[in-house]
Amino acid sequence: MTSNNENWFGLNIKGGSPKINNPIFINQPPPPQPPKYIPYQGVAHFVGRECELNTLHEKLKQPRLIAISAVAGMGGVGKTELVTRYARQHEAYYLGGICWINARNTNLGAEIVRFYQMHVDTSAKVPQNLDGKLLHPNEQAIWCWNHWKPSSGLVLVILDDVTDLRSCREVLPTNNRFNVLITTRLRNLDPNVVDEMSLNVLSPEDSLQLLKVLVGEKRIQREKQTAQELCQWLGYLPLGLDLVGRYISDSPGTSLTTILESLKTRRLEDESLEYSQSTLSTAQRGVKAAFELSWENLDLITQHVAMLLSLFAQDIIPWELVESAAQRLNWSEADVKKASCQLYKHNLIQWLEDKEDKEGYYKIHPLIREFLQAKLVVLASADKKQLYKHYFIKWLKDKERRHKIHHLIRKFLQAKLAVSISADDLKQAFAATMSGIARTIPPHPNHEFIDSVEYIIPHLIEVVQNLTDAVPDEDFIWIFAGLGFIYNSQSLYMLTEALCNQCLSETKIRFGENHPNVASSLNNLAAIYHYQERTKEAEILLLQALKLEKKLKRLDYYCTNITLNNLAEVYRTQKRYSEAEPLYQQALELQKRHWGDKHPKLSSTLSNLAGLYCDQQRYSEAEPLYLQALELSQSLEGGQHPTLVACMSDMAKLYSLQGRYSESENFYLQVLEKSDHILPKNHPFWSPILINLASLYISQERYIETKNMLQQALEKIEQNFGVNHPKTEDCRQRLTKVLNQINSNDS
Repeated sequence: MTSNNENWFGLNIKGGSPKINNPIFINQPPPPQPPKYIPYQGVAHFVGRECELNTLHEKLKQPRLIAISAVAGMGGVGKTELVTRYARQHEAYYLGGICWINARNTNLGAEIVRFYQMHVDTSAKVPQNLDGKLLHPNEQAIWCWNHWKPSSGLVLVILDDVTDLRSCREVLPTNNRFNVLITTRLRNLDPNVVDEMSLNVLSPEDSLQLLKVLVGEKRIQREKQTAQELCQWLGYLPLGLDLVGRYISDSPGTSLTTILESLKTRRLEDESLEYSQSTLSTAQRGVKAAFELSWENLDLITQHVAMLLSLFAQDIIPWELVESAAQRLNWSEADVKKASCQLYKHNLIQWLEDKEDKEGYYKIHPLIREFLQAKLVVLASADKKQLYKHYFIKWLKDKERRHKIHHLIRKFLQAKLAVSISADDLKQAFAATMSGIARTIPPHPNHEFIDSVEYIIPHLIEVVQNLTDAVPDEDFIWIFAGLGFIYNSQSLYMLTEALCNQCLSETKIRFGENHPNVASSLNNLAAIYHYQERTKEAEILLLQALKLEKKLKRLDYYCTNITLNNLAEVYRTQKRYSEAEPLYQQALELQKRHWGDKHPKLSSTLSNLAGLYCDQQRYSEAEPLYLQALELSQSLEGGQHPTLVACMSDMAKLYSLQGRYSESENFYLQVLEKSDHILPKNHPFWSPILINLASLYISQERYIETKNMLQQALEKIEQNFGVNHPKTEDCRQRLTKVLNQINSNDS
């Protein structure tokens, strides 16, 4: 019988589920190698810090229940570089693996779950609930730590750039197999939890040595006193020294005295401005001045590219995303390439050389990103003030911070985009790029697909969290849908629910209460509730959606038949068959009117209606509908669509109910073989199929085969619903009876 998880986010996503490790059909793979994930290569010129490296290793080696150390210090002092050097230097010490998590302003629990599924156990099914209660990502993260069992040796867990120690503590592993290393700007951490090591600025000697490496010893010797003063003025911060060192090496005819005076002047100017970074320390303001020195040497297009980069999440940036956004802004490929070279040359971006043979990955230092975001704020402020001042826009009094623009002026301004870019242009290009990618995410992404978008996911999250205003109207639902598909594939169902609620709330604000997108959003949230067996809540939302669609006179539109289908499935789950049947029939009629009688997408509704008839033992009415659905589904994606698997399973169960066991078994075996190629590894579809096949075997007194099927089904159900769920207990009781029967036969 088909389930109706298919219409989430208004799309046909019927079926779908991960491969099952069935020993009858699949050979067990060898145990995976422990991950050694260190995303950053580290700077070429790492000066000093040997004492800190040794101290850090000694702290982590101390015998404790769990070793948790933190490298704490201001932005720009080199915390991430120190930890990168430590991890690479002691890679052989951590035989159990190295896990690096970006902890800055993220859902840390979700990031741990994602890492576990991507790098530790690709076939793992992290449970979504326990005893009927939906698990929070933090609870799922603890499950991951508890199930990460390295064959030997310690595991190093690095949480880079922690901004909230309280939320961090909730997801820390509690086993002595793990050494945890934190980098943070926070100070005075809880000594009962964390062994803190303050990372201070470089010594004057190491600072001068770093400048010599960057600039050349001869030049430093010629102006040694000025060089020392320059190091002191920069607060001995490695980031500031690196920025200035790159600038000096590109200015061979300029004296260090001139450069120092320029830096002092820029800092004074910056401190006098309203938008100056008041939270920066004196040393960091020196870094800001060094940044400004480099900024003024960038051409206009490079500055625009840099501000575009500040919109990305504080994570690894695939350069192909930058190029895609650049195309939307009509920037030439040559200009963007030149910009990347300039930014790298001035140390404003860092190229990641060690990305598993992948090219074109960059990162931005958090402090540099803050400076670039400040530039974007200034640009946005200047844009709006100038446009308003010259009557190019006028404010709408009833809509705060909104404006309208005359269409002739818009055309004139668009013609000027080749030389002038606004902050809104940058945001819209970035958001459109990410929503375009969201459209390509399938409803049931497999491991290979997730792997291909691993470094894109943080930037999708960034758009959903901070830039939904810039997403085009036509892509608005999709940016939520794509990320929701990712969350579902990683068992992060609580995040999916929160995403659906956010989508519904923002859709109402953007489009108004009476808009088709509101009906779609209600449908999406209802589908999640139905999947969680919260049928009463799902029914309320679906009735609201149907009422709105009728109000909008959309009964001839496909989205309405999705609502009808979903509501019918809720009624069917509640055994309200007389209410469900006319809804299925109405949905089927709408589909035929929209697509015709032979369209493959009719197969889902045909199967649902046939399933309803099976529930009522109306088998003669169900069989022709199932056969029609099976025939139509075979043309979907060349016979490789999850709907085909569901239809074959339906036929198998129907024949079993009619006592046609050989035909039923043949279909079930085809289902398992076909599913191995079509469905992801950990989908809930597997357990009912295995139970149904087990039921078929037990009716034929084939107890050993029954036991094999039920053992696999029990494993899947426990992963999906927890060990104390009613479905788990039901399967466990079935298995116990079979085992008792086998023992009885043996005796």
